[in-house]
Amino acid sequence: MQEFFTTRGRLRRRDYWGRTIGVYGAVILAYVLASHVQYASPDNEQLATAGVCLVILIGVILANIQVIKRLHDTNLSGWWWFLFLLPVVSYGLSIGMSFVPGTRGQNRFGPDPKEEVAYEEEHPGKRE
Repeated sequence: MQEFFTTRGRLRRRDYWGRTIGVYGAVILAYVLASHVQYASPDNEQLATAGVCLVILIGVILANIQVIKRLHDTNLSGWWWFLFLLPVVSYGLSIGMSFVPGTRGQNRFGPDPKEEVAYEEEHPGKRE
């Protein structure tokens, strides 16, 4: 779960889509719940609006973390994320990130997430 909140490492396409859909699903669910709270009790309108804004902010941050990790999988720096702020360019990058496979083997951001990790003993020289 800790990997969800850090920009270090790499993220496969399948995991990227799963996490992104999960984040957006949680944001939509929070929006629906806040709408029901607002509808049921108009006195809590400001509280519901603040709650939705907070959840959307957290969702955007978490989605951007997943984008950065996906960029790392293609051996690009997380700074490339700033290109997503350009409207037309962001569409091309989003499509590209969805279909372009990651770098095979280890790159500067870590090991290949598709490769199986071999079992490693904690103390290879010590026998019990």
